[in-house]
Amino acid sequence: MKFIIDRIEQDTAIVELESGEILSLPYTLLRPLQAKEGDVLQLCIDQEETAKRRERVSSLLKDIFQK
Repeated sequence: MKFIIDRIEQDTAIVELESGEILSLPYTLLRPLQAKEGDVLQLCIDQEETAKRRERVSSLLKDIFQK
């Protein structure tokens, strides 16, 4: 999914989705990217990190329920 930063109002980024829908996001989510008005950003799933987290949670649950 792609979205465009329409404008930044104080601590809020107003973004437009590909569908044309407008959303308000906390600018703190975009600040580390040094994102600015007019930038096009892409949101995607990090498959590798997701798999690692699932494995970790599964391991923790096994430890809890095997006691």
